Amino acid sequence: MKISEQNICESCGMPMHKLADFGTNKDSTINTEYCHFCYLQGKFVDHGITFEQKIEKNINMAEKMGMPKEDARIFGT
Repeated sequence: MKISEQNICESCGMPMHKLADFGTNKDSTINTEYCHFCYLQGKFVDHGITFEQKIEKNINMAEKMGMPKEDARIFGT
């Protein structure tokens, strides 16, 4: 697997720059589509939340990572 600037979680949009950023499949292999905040052991971590709740969760995560809330809201919608 090649880690590059292009690796972005398909669920939340988080950049994945190091191996620890990636989620895992059911067999514990690295999943290159989703980050570890969204996908672990072959399952979505936040299964069962609404689309609106997912957007709000992503905005809060981006804000914790240093993005201004206004920018995160624009990015998240």
